[in-house]
Amino acid sequence: MMTCIEKDACVLVEQDLNSDGQAERILFAFNDDRAIVYGFDSDRKNGTRLI
Repeated sequence: MMTCIEKDACVLVEQDLNSDGQAERILFAFNDDRAIVYGFDSDRKNGTRLI
């Protein structure tokens, strides 16, 4: 389970990873040594976990 409770445990960045003109959100959790990538569907106004 990813936790971002501690200070500086996580960072959220946006970057266009697939050149579609929309930035994907990447959540890095340093205490879990992993990252989760989210895409945003502007029509549905929600995010979807991609990786």
